[in-house]
Amino acid sequence: LALTIGFYVFVYTMWLKRRTPQNIVIGGAAGAFPPMIGWAAVTGDVSLASIALFALIYSSLWACVAAFVLAIWWDVYHSSLQTFGLGRIYDRLVSAFDKRSVFKDVDSIPLGVDFRDYIDRMVSRCDVFIAVIGPQWFGETAPNVRRIDGDTDFVRLELESAIKRDIPIIPVLVRGARMPDEATLPVSIQQFAYRNGTHVRSDPDFHHDMDRLIDGLLEHLQAQGSNRQRS
Repeated sequence: LALTIGFYVFVYTMWLKRRTPQNIVIGGAAGAFPPMIGWAAVTGDVSLASIALFALIYSSLWACVAAFVLAIWWDVYHSSLQTFGLGRIYDRLVSAFDKRSVFKDVDSIPLGVDFRDYIDRMVSRCDVFIAVIGPQWFGETAPNVRRIDGDTDFVRLELESAIKRDIPIIPVLVRGARMPDEATLPVSIQQFAYRNGTHVRSDPDFHHDMDRLIDGLLEHLQAQGSNRQRS
């Protein structure tokens, strides 16, 4: 019992959760120890049979958890953000969650398809939506003319799709940007103003801020994995 508690607290919670998205898989060992503990309490030893029970339960837990892929919708459409060096943010996300699980928005839209349907379909597959916000996030194209006010603006379509599905949206504020007020947003995405976000600053704070963002993403992944197991 002490081994199980120690493994959960020190290995899973304090070490694995901060270092790898595979923490749920590895940490599943803590949930598979009880049969061995019960066996030892009743028989006084740890036999091959108890080890087999541990392996059976652990492999079942791993099979369930391994199917829960974190999909991140990476919203960097407006060109004003490109000067921030967003490749570094993307590289950190890929290193933490695997390239196949981090989707950029317009980069992957095939030619000739209805981009509205494609965006809606792809956002529906995401577990977490990241909206990167810079000082010109609204996409001003002329005085009193904003790209985000258009019905076909990619960022607006993406946010509408995420909001209607209640997908967690994490605003990532760069270059000193602030969250938009409700009154400044189109009606269909005004809920976005109340999503809790985080800042990602340049060096020397960059890696500290990215660690905080990745920890938040891991919490969403773990919560959704637990909900799927219960259902």
